[in-house]
Amino acid sequence: MRRAALVLAALLSTPVFGHPEDALKAPDGSLVGPEAVERASIEVVFCLDTTGSMSGIIDAAKRKIWAIANDLATARPSPRLRFGLVAYRDVGDEYVTKRFPLTDDIDAIHTALMGLSAEGGGDGPEHVNAAVHDAVEAMEWSSEARTVRMIFVVGDAPPHMDYGDGFDYRVSVMRAVERGIYVHAISCSNYNEEVWRDIARRGEGSFRLVEPDLAAAAASVPTPHDTAIAELRRELGETVAVAAGGRGGEVEAGSYGRAGPCAAPAPGDLGRDLVDAYAAGELDLDDVAEGEMPEDLRGLDRDALAAALGERAARRGALRAKLAELEEARAEFVEAKRKDADRSDTLSEGSAAFDRAVADEIRRTAEKEGVDLRTDE
Repeated sequence: MRRAALVLAALLSTPVFGHPEDALKAPDGSLVGPEAVERASIEVVFCLDTTGSMSGIIDAAKRKIWAIANDLATARPSPRLRFGLVAYRDVGDEYVTKRFPLTDDIDAIHTALMGLSAEGGGDGPEHVNAAVHDAVEAMEWSSEARTVRMIFVVGDAPPHMDYGDGFDYRVSVMRAVERGIYVHAISCSNYNEEVWRDIARRGEGSFRLVEPDLAAAAASVPTPHDTAIAELRRELGETVAVAAGGRGGEVEAGSYGRAGPCAAPAPGDLGRDLVDAYAAGELDLDDVAEGEMPEDLRGLDRDALAAALGERAARRGALRAKLAELEEARAEFVEAKRKDADRSDTLSEGSAAFDRAVADEIRRTAEKEGVDLRTDE
């Protein structure tokens, strides 16, 4: 993080004339050179839903705000960057909106984000209207030339349109456009998507649907243990002995991976797994009719059947123990990968990632205003 701060600070402190390596000093000390171009300013305010369902995106913002800033700072010439934040919830929650002013101190915004947690909400709509109003009217936007201004409204629930408190995103977005502020909408769910598209359309911005569940994304990280885990789960499937009327031979991921079925089957039930029931002492073999037995266990006398079920139970226990070890190792591998991502100053891969969506839209918006934020690659 400190290295990133130093890199970005150096870029943001570059004089208004291009990059230092391209500039030459005139006899009077002024900078001249082939890239003596005025640097643009980029101002971005995030309206961020901080209710309970938004923990994944809040976490992404905390981890990736520096990645967004660093990515934009690589443009030549590097722009001046100012970020602001409006956290919002709903009436009856701890707060309706919480504002953090526009600043070029990225550490300050990161600190503000780190202080946010996902709580409250629960009734569906949130007070998006108040948040957009505060972003437009309560932030100190620059009036300087070559300044690209934009708002990102980020949430997963539509606005309350029934409060009658004077706040209306349609009015606020219109005021934003009149002041030269673009309004983008990032939705974290398909719930009332048309409202989010309407915000972006009115704000002359873009609509993006991003991945809200970072934990699910982490679960898809390939690890060196995946093949062995899959094989153990297949072998666990072979230990299943389902009474007639059930389905055996297959085990869904996780079904028998840790502690077996959620509850032991009651004696006499069809479709139950006989192995766990026998191991738990909840199966009387005399209660299982010959026709209810799996085909490979039919024709055995009581002692042979008990031995077969006991052998399968022992094998299942050993397989579960091995699987638990591998799943723990896999979890440690994924966590290490995540920590690497936490320390990374680079953008995530994939257009559905929050930070990638934001950086891409900032560049597109700047291009509309004649500001080129491409890098020299």
